[in-house]
Formats: sequence, structure tokens, C-alpha cells
Amino acid sequence: MGGLILPKTYSLSLDAPLIYLAGPIQGAPRWQEQAHDLIKSLDNRLYVASPSNLARGELLKASIIGKHSFADQLDWENFHMRRAARAGCLLFWLAEQVEQTPGRSYARDTRRELGKWVIKQQYDREFSLVFGGETGFDGLDTIIKDTRQELPFTKFYNALGETCMAAIAECQRAIKRGAWPKLKS
Repeated sequence: MGGLILPKTYSLSLDAPLIYLAGPIQGAPRWQEQAHDLIKSLDNRLYVASPSNLARGELLKASIIGKHSFADQLDWENFHMRRAARAGCLLFWLAEQVEQTPGRSYARDTRRELGKWVIKQQYDREFSLVFGGETGFDGLDTIIKDTRQELPFTKFYNALGETCMAAIAECQRAIKRGAWPKLKS
């Protein structure tokens, strides 16, 4: 059975695909918890990695505590993004900003990460990437247009639930192509 992986711990071996929840944290709603709950309700065999340290109590209690850890959050994120992209799915959700974060541009890191992974997918179609967002996300139209120019086959999702279901479908494809052993039903 899968579980929740939070910063900065990791497990060297996972027995099922991993979905990495990429998207804004500071100034954003707590969408990572919604995504985790939805994914686990649809397929509790999958692992979910969330870079947010804002998880509520019951999620923290249920999270995986690995024997190893990263000293740096960015190293943890990059490790899990690569792992999910290869054997699971990298899920980008562009949530609308709900509060200002003084001195910080909203979704600064998310925009950079999404651009990086779009370029990577151009050259390696084995990467699994899905993305969606809320219409109130500043610059969303431009992001969709630019992404479709680089990756014309990419579908954009308008609801977090649809985006999560697409990520689960990508995990099932990862299993079929042999990235993970078949999960027991």
C-alpha cells in the first residue's frame, strides 16, 4: 500500500508508482491535501510526494518516515520529481493565489519547474507529466499556449480532480510499460 512522502525524508525503494504534487505552496490554498485525499480515495496503492510542510495532523501521522533524509528541500524535490516523472507521474497544479506573500512572487519556483519539465518531456516521452490549473492563476493562458506549442499533445485540466485522475492513469501506464511491477488488485 502506498503512502505520503513529505520533506525531507525518502525511501530508497517503493513498491508502487509515485505521484509528485508540483505547484505553488506559499500564498496558495492547501490544494496538496485535497489532491492527496482524492488520489488515495481512488487508488490507495500509489505513493504521493508533497513538498508542502503544511500537512494537517492526520496526514503527518500517516506519512512515511524513511531511514534517509536530504539536508536541502530543493534536493528532496528534484529527487522525487525525477522519480515520479520516470515511474509514476509528475502532477502540476496551478492554484489561484489566495494570499499575498510579501517580498515573494507567487508561484516563482513552480513556473521555473514547469518550464524545465516541459523542455525535458520534449526530448524524452517516457516522462509522465500532467498539468492543470484554476482560471484565476495569473498568466495561465500564456502558460497553456506556450506549453501546447512545445508539447501539442499535452492536455490541460481545469479541475484538480480531473488532474489527479489523469495522474493516476499515467501511473497505470507506467505499470503496463514495466516501470513498476504489476500492483496486486
